[in-house]
Amino acid sequence: MHLAAIFCSLTSVLLTEPEISYILAPDKNGGLFMIEMIIFILTVFLLTGYMLYCLKTRNEHPGLLTGMRVTSLAALIVMLATGILWWGIRWILLLAVLSIITLISVIHLLRHSKSKTFRRRRTVLGWAGMVILFVIAMIPAFVFPQYHKIKPTGSYAIAVTNDTYTDKTRIETYTNRGEHRKINVKFWYPEQGRGKYPLVVFSHGFGGVQDSDESTFEELASHGYVVCSIGHPYESLYTVDTTGKVVTISSEYIREFEQVSDNRVTNLKLFQTWMNIRVKDMNLAIDSILAKHGGVYDMVDHHAIGVFGHSMGGAAAMGVPRMRQDIRAVINLDAPMFCELTGVKDGKYTINQKPYPAPLLNIYSEFLYDNAIEKNDPEYFENRIVSATAPASYEVYFRGTQHMNLTDLVLCSPFLADQLNSGRKATADKYQCIETMNQMILGFFNCYLKGQGEFHYKGAY
Repeated sequence: MHLAAIFCSLTSVLLTEPEISYILAPDKNGGLFMIEMIIFILTVFLLTGYMLYCLKTRNEHPGLLTGMRVTSLAALIVMLATGILWWGIRWILLLAVLSIITLISVIHLLRHSKSKTFRRRRTVLGWAGMVILFVIAMIPAFVFPQYHKIKPTGSYAIAVTNDTYTDKTRIETYTNRGEHRKINVKFWYPEQGRGKYPLVVFSHGFGGVQDSDESTFEELASHGYVVCSIGHPYESLYTVDTTGKVVTISSEYIREFEQVSDNRVTNLKLFQTWMNIRVKDMNLAIDSILAKHGGVYDMVDHHAIGVFGHSMGGAAAMGVPRMRQDIRAVINLDAPMFCELTGVKDGKYTINQKPYPAPLLNIYSEFLYDNAIEKNDPEYFENRIVSATAPASYEVYFRGTQHMNLTDLVLCSPFLADQLNSGRKATADKYQCIETMNQMILGFFNCYLKGQGEFHYKGAY
């Protein structure tokens, strides 16, 4: 698990990106800040040119400054309106800054027909201040640069819907209001689908959100799957129910995570607390889906159910087949098998001795594979032991990858992904990694939920 995974959910803050061709589309395999940097460099160039012109002529030229600002604001609006720039959090601050300084400049020009006495110091300081202001305004665009969305390869158009489920058997433990536990779910499914489709249920990582692996969900839905991703209230960075109520991550949950140490007994209590909540959330989601009718619910094949998750969510997904017998396939993305830990003896964890009941695919980042799986880390040693008891099990890892490479964060914010991997930089091609992973996940579920062909993925990629 990775504490920094809490920020993975920031990707969902961005509005849905339009599916159009971009005149200034960013480079597929990096090009970090390409469009953003072009805009910033051009802005600094214009500001510097204006400053030098003022210094040479010894005049502040307020009319010219106002014209530059009006033109810049108009250009930004046109690029946003035409889709050259994707609307969203990345451009909101720049739009606000340009709007405010343009308005101020216009008002000042209308009220003061005479130019102020030219002062070299004021001109230079004004230039420096504007550069700093634009650096700040461009930060969201630098953190969330435009990127190429991974297009689904299936033939189905994709529809999306949301729902909220209440568990009448559980009281919410992260509040003291005595309310029943609720979870929020988001579906991706064939828009014009007819008949029944396998159901796969996903659980996000620590502090994540429902959209953390959206490219994977879309790939599955485009090939005829109903994908349900759960937003775990108080464990997700934020989640929104169908009434619009927003629930943010609990400070208590964060404190619990920070208590993980070398004390196996303390750790096990925390792991079991988290897994008890997560597994029951996934069970609630499946039970609710199978009990409901109409819309997407009528499309679900009750006899073809799979589960998967990333990090903490992967650990939870592993526990679902132990709780119910209708799970036919499980995928673990870079997670320990906490649900398989049963106790502590002589300072070491003990594990469940019963054979694992469902086909299992383990997909790891190279960092976790090398430093936890291969080295039999105390909190990961159970992964291979348990996997060996499954009806079928597979283990793969991606060279040059870090924990966040198995989420869409590496696409939405390469900078954040690097920072949240404790500063470790992934060297793998982020697109190739996710596209290959998506095909693995699709192939595995096709094999065990649809009975289509054999699954052959093993080893390193």
